[in-house]
Amino acid sequence: MLEHLFRGKKTIVSEDSPLPTSTIKKLQDVSFIKDATQIITKSIDVQGRDSLTLEIYGTATSAKVNFKCTSISNTARAIKGLRVADFATNVSGGVAEIWQFNISGLKSFIVEVESVSGGKVSVEGQW
Repeated sequence: MLEHLFRGKKTIVSEDSPLPTSTIKKLQDVSFIKDATQIITKSIDVQGRDSLTLEIYGTATSAKVNFKCTSISNTARAIKGLRVADFATNVSGGVAEIWQFNISGLKSFIVEVESVSGGKVSVEGQW
């Protein structure tokens, strides 16, 4: 059993009495690029979401994936993410990395595979 402050009221949380489901944020899968073997760019509307977690994975021996976004002007601009393995920040990543982004207030998020060699690369995640 655990005491939790919920909307200003002390609430007891247990297996029999969990927090209301309205407080649990349900994540949605998002697929930007699947099994790319060449340069490709994909943009997806963020639809008011606040955060994005992306994984870059695949059989490629190396790849460079650039992260960009758009706002009011619809001009693509680099966006810096946080690599979860070591908390490094950058505007691009490589194979076998997971990145997190604050996308609050943006219009779209863009993934650009700048290079890929030795296999395929995919960029997918959740928001």
